[in-house]
Amino acid sequence: MIIRPEPLSFFEHQYALVDQVIAGEIDDYPHIPLVLDEFKHQEDLYPKLLLLNLFSPEEKRRLEEQIKEAINARYPATVGVFLQSPVQNAGDFAESLKKKFVLHDGKKYLFRYYDPKVLAQLYWMKPDFFESEMKELVQVWTVAAHNQYYSLEPEFEQSIDKNNIIDAQRLEHIGIINRVLKKQFLHKLPLPEQIEYSKKIDDYIYRAKSYGLSGQTDLMAFSMQSLLAGAYFDEQSSIIKDILTSIKNEQGNASYQKICRNLTLSEWDEIFAQFNLHDQKTKKEIIYV
Repeated sequence: MIIRPEPLSFFEHQYALVDQVIAGEIDDYPHIPLVLDEFKHQEDLYPKLLLLNLFSPEEKRRLEEQIKEAINARYPATVGVFLQSPVQNAGDFAESLKKKFVLHDGKKYLFRYYDPKVLAQLYWMKPDFFESEMKELVQVWTVAAHNQYYSLEPEFEQSIDKNNIIDAQRLEHIGIINRVLKKQFLHKLPLPEQIEYSKKIDDYIYRAKSYGLSGQTDLMAFSMQSLLAGAYFDEQSSIIKDILTSIKNEQGNASYQKICRNLTLSEWDEIFAQFNLHDQKTKKEIIYV
């Protein structure tokens, strides 16, 4: 996948996705509800597929104004994703999109790939999703990322890598990554910079799991500390290393975050001295992750 130097204009796309959970209700533009039959009673939790080719000039003007107002007010994007597609039949296109909502990995998971924050992580984490699985449906994905839009485009033809599938573990990583980005205000960076931080956080999550950490709270705490103190901070502090080794030996029965929060200030001073950290604000963030 590549990021185009300039995003496509909104109405160079045939379709757009409105995530009602994030953006709420917008005007009743020409659309198709994207809800699975078994969840019709929860229609307001699923996205709408806007049919941009059917918009009148007045509707186009109104939508552009709503998007601009949301950007100026720093609200979540009114329209999170625009889609350029070769599929002209909107009904067929909608059905194809809905088939991707359910992920089977032992049990069923809702795959919210229509959430811009999820798409931004899939861009680098699972390019097969764009370049093979969805390539016949979508040629360009224009995604909102902190009040800017970026057009993502498949770079080349490739077959699906069966070892690179989207599973529940990767969805868990995406959730943790986005929470860490937001907590550190990194979600406000341009998308290419967000992606670089996301890759680092993903590595930290895997490193945390190598110690037997499993709960989202512990995985996020370790990732935050790694981001703030530097990669391999756990190797530089004998106290942190001992805590993690103990958790691993106990097969993950203890809470890493709780143990860290119960350390004394003198223990923390020793930890910070071991990896030469002096900034008081950073110290406080590391203690109270």
